[in-house]
Amino acid sequence: MKLNPIAGTDSGDITQADRILEALWTEVLQLTTPPRAADNFFSLGGDSMAAVILEYRIGEELHVHLSPGTLFGAPTFHELSQVVNLLIGQADAVQDSSPSSPDIVSEVR
Repeated sequence: MKLNPIAGTDSGDITQADRILEALWTEVLQLTTPPRAADNFFSLGGDSMAAVILEYRIGEELHVHLSPGTLFGAPTFHELSQVVNLLIGQADAVQDSSPSSPDIVSEVR
């Protein structure tokens, strides 16, 4: 995945999720500029409490569940962006393959 200058690379595609992630990193870490693709959450001042807060906010804003400690395995903006975009893609695929009939959906739930 190539990210544009907003996310800290020379050029490329950026998703809506990437823009939201940038805003969340900026908010949680109280950054004065958006994170760059290679920026490490912990090198920017993040700690375990900030990681939990960020993971919670990502869930609120992007409707994906990150397991506790996701940031320890994907600490850079680019790595976390890949994880989040993958989860969003998986959720979209499941939603697209779900039955559209309300009667069937209510039975499945």
